[in-house]
Amino acid sequence: MTPNRPYNAADSAAGPRNGAVRSLIAGCIGMAMGASPVLLLSFGVYQRAIIRDTGWDPGTVGSAIAGPMILAGLLSPLVGMLVNRYGPRRFVTISFPLGGLAIMLLATPKSAGMFVATMGLVGVLGVGQTMTPYVYAVSGWFDRRRGLALGTILACTGVGLAIMPPLAAQIIAHYGWRTSYLAFGAAMVVVGFAVGRFLIVDPPVAAVADRSSVPGVPWRAALASPVLWYLTVSIMLVGGAVGAGAVNLSLILVERGVTPERASFVMSLVGISMILARLMFGYLFDRMRPKLLTTVICVMTGLAFVILSTTTGSVGVLVGAVLIGIGFGAEGDAMSYMISRAFGMRDFGTIFGIMFLAFTFGGGFGPITFALLHARTGSFELPLIIAAGACAVAIVLVLMIRDSDLPFGRHEAVEPIEREPLPLAAE
Repeated sequence: MTPNRPYNAADSAAGPRNGAVRSLIAGCIGMAMGASPVLLLSFGVYQRAIIRDTGWDPGTVGSAIAGPMILAGLLSPLVGMLVNRYGPRRFVTISFPLGGLAIMLLATPKSAGMFVATMGLVGVLGVGQTMTPYVYAVSGWFDRRRGLALGTILACTGVGLAIMPPLAAQIIAHYGWRTSYLAFGAAMVVVGFAVGRFLIVDPPVAAVADRSSVPGVPWRAALASPVLWYLTVSIMLVGGAVGAGAVNLSLILVERGVTPERASFVMSLVGISMILARLMFGYLFDRMRPKLLTTVICVMTGLAFVILSTTTGSVGVLVGAVLIGIGFGAEGDAMSYMISRAFGMRDFGTIFGIMFLAFTFGGGFGPITFALLHARTGSFELPLIIAAGACAVAIVLVLMIRDSDLPFGRHEAVEPIEREPLPLAAE
């Protein structure tokens, strides 16, 4: 796993700064208008309106969102392979508008069963509208500033979370939920084509025909590496714990005696913490050992569940909630950055897709586990303790990774960014 000399960004016809800046902007737009803010995080707003307007079974409508979540996870390795083979530009040009068309289809069902089936189709057609192509593009353009660049685009998911659900609620209130889906889908078609066609630029490594000449580890060799499994299991455990905590946090707060009004305020703080954490840890990943920072993220996430399981005081509850927001935000930074430094850019898309599968599996399994244990025990105490234990296991796994296992890039202290003339380091 000895890294070769990194590619110079000047190899790209777009130019190093032009390509890097355009891809960064494309990533910000793509994450803000991606499947997570538009489809998943806004679903609660649509769910209430759909049930009210149609009289469909609430359980059937509520379960519909599971389809695209499961399919996004299962198909993520394929998405990674396609991005790796054809480059993020062509992939985004097709997948972003296709995701918009899929959202528009949600305005057409005439029954609850058709709605569930259409959601499944959305999961297939819109599977490309995840973080994979944008993480690939940014990682390919940025070296010394890679952490901050990744943190910036991932933070835009929080921006989308702040904008999309309230906007959807306003459109639904005035024009109905079907019109809202049509409007969001149409906007994704137009914006998505523009992002793919005119903004995002393939990094130099994406244009290399002979992938063996690109610094990095083949994905089959990565599968045999213990480091991949340390990272995969740890991100699955932390992702499942923090996902379950974020989904159930308002219920946990109410159980701790927090009023629903104050719980809503705390959830806003969680969203702010998520955005700030992604930017802060992205900045730090460029300056500190990534293994140390990843360990800190796991420790802070585990501490959140320890605090929530042992205290009922308002201050403790608030601290625990903010720590969950930090963990919820920083885990994406850690996953993206650690993969690029451990395995390089040769098969980055494929390896990231494999890791994203584990991430979505944890994110889906965690909330289900919380719900089942809460129904069985009538309390969140046991789920919180189990989540803290999962984070403890993740800490051990991350500590088993050596600095020598991260050879592709600068994992020692680096010079101040302003001394670096190009976004991609050329040595």
